[in-house]
Amino acid sequence: MIKLNLASIPPVFALLCIFGFPFIVACSPKKVEVPSAPVELNNGPECSSIESCIVILKTYEIDFSKEDKNPRSSGIVLDHVGNASHFFRSQESHAIDALVPLLSDPNSEIRRRAGYAIHQVPEIPPDYVGVLIAAHKEGVPWLEVPIGRTGQQVALEFLWLEFLYDPRSITGYQAMAGLGLFGQAAFPLIEGAISRCKNDPAAYVCIGLVELSENIPSFPKSALPLFEELSENQSLELSEFEREKAMFAVNRLQKQ
Repeated sequence: MIKLNLASIPPVFALLCIFGFPFIVACSPKKVEVPSAPVELNNGPECSSIESCIVILKTYEIDFSKEDKNPRSSGIVLDHVGNASHFFRSQESHAIDALVPLLSDPNSEIRRRAGYAIHQVPEIPPDYVGVLIAAHKEGVPWLEVPIGRTGQQVALEFLWLEFLYDPRSITGYQAMAGLGLFGQAAFPLIEGAISRCKNDPAAYVCIGLVELSENIPSFPKSALPLFEELSENQSLELSEFEREKAMFAVNRLQKQ
């Protein structure tokens, strides 16, 4: 039986261990199913076209002074602004033409809304990789997956650097999700990291590879010895939760 050191586990997982999954579900924001179009809420503007949704993103003011019973997703309020963003899930790649100018808006809130809306666009034209990377460097959130959707080599290399900088799923998940879109194209970079971890399995990126393997199907099997060591070597300063994730990664690779 594995004994978990709750002090070494992130709070959300500690709660999971103590109270069980139903508690976490009950206390977590509920998923809101938002229709693709048109979107209209009571006493608010309608989002039925790209143009009308852009107007909402640029002009709709959220009154944070009032009690807000709507769920939030990483700071995005799921009312008129959130719904206007989700409208773009059903739009073709040309919808990004109307959103990209908002990435350089003087208002940081509008830039943030634009990033979230672009995150919803299912296909991103390759020509936009440069402007998306530039906006991300300026602090606009939610752009890692859209950068990955461009499918460009420069996008792959940029997301890999983002992963190396913060190889943790809690804070670096978006970069991992963006890398996951490249599949086998990311293998040379991953193989290089695996080779380096053979000499230094305690390096932070090594346990990060375990996290990354959850986002990339058919992960390189050369990672198997590393993952086995991470799950079994008690001399490594890892939490029991991290060891368990490494063990699950071993099982996934063995089943490939």
